[in-house]
This record gives sequence, structure tokens and C-alpha cells, in this order.
Amino acid sequence: MALKKLKEKYSYNDYKNWEDSEDWEIINGVAYNMSPSPSSEHQEIGSKILIELGNFLKNKECKLYYELDVILSDENILKPDIIVVCDKSKIKKRGIFGAPDLAIEILSPSTSIKDKTLKLELYKKYGVKEYWLVDPIYKDITVHIFEKDEIKLYTLNNENIPVNIFEKFAINMDDIFEKEETKQKKEEQNEIEQEAK
Repeated sequence: MALKKLKEKYSYNDYKNWEDSEDWEIINGVAYNMSPSPSSEHQEIGSKILIELGNFLKNKECKLYYELDVILSDENILKPDIIVVCDKSKIKKRGIFGAPDLAIEILSPSTSIKDKTLKLELYKKYGVKEYWLVDPIYKDITVHIFEKDEIKLYTLNNENIPVNIFEKFAINMDDIFEKEETKQKKEEQNEIEQEAK
């Protein structure tokens, strides 16, 4: 977790005036650099979740966003991978002002500790209803349902993950993670096709 500068505390005013092209988050006044860019696997998983949520949310009140600024307070500005916001009054041109209903972080080596600790605490403190930690390495998803004080772990066993902020909507784990045997078969098929050319 790289820090930006040596200033003791940063605020939203500092954040919105930074001119560099890198992505930053401010947590309790401390600036964290979000580089390096997410891996291709991170992007693939994020895209699959976005498609599932996007299809469900068509013609519904709640809105879906990817890597949009979430301003929880003057000293807490986060950039989750995926959010769902159902309160339109929180949606502004520069980001979301207040807690989203659902926040999803896809873990990467450079941010996983921060996602599992500092950001989890902030999401709970500021009223996020549901928080997903998606682990591409172990192919599992930990779901924190803050309203019920519940934590659930979903693994690659054809499990459906209920999206608890909605009634009767779930995403199947197989639609997010590619099983190793499926991936291997596709690679073998690609090799066969290449040899046939």
C-alpha cells in the first residue's frame, strides 16, 4: 500500500484538486496509491459481475457503477471496483456522496489487506448494507451483510450467491469464475485448432 506524500492528513478538497493521472483513495486522511492497474483476470471477473448485475438492474431504480469515487466523509474517499446505489440523491457528477447499498472489491496482491481491514471497517461504519470480497486466487467470495451482522463464504460448488439488497436475485459462482477443468479444456482445444491451421 503506497502512500502519496508526507502530509499528515488529506481531505476531499485535496483529492479533487490532484492533477496526476494515478488513482488514489483517502482512508482516515491517509492517501493510498491504487497502482498497479488491475490484472486481466481482475478485469474479467469484474466484467462478469457487472453483466450479471446490469442485466438484473435494467429498468430498475438502483444504479450500477464501476470504479467510481465514493465520498463517505471529508477524509474517506474510496474507489470500489463495483457499487450499486439505490438512493438517487447520493449520485452526483463527481461520484457517490454517501454509502452505496452494495460495494464489491476484487482482491489483488497490492490492495487485499486494505480491502479486508480498513475499507471493510469504513463500509460498515458509514452504512453500506452489503460488501463482497472477491478472491480470484482461491475462487471464493466472502459476503458481509452488515445489517444482519453476518459473514458468508461462497465457493466454487455451483453455489448461488444471493444479492441480499434485492429479493429473489442471486448470481451463480460458475458465472463469475471459470472452473480449472473448463479452462484447461479450452486451452487444449485452442492448441488443437492452432495445430490444424
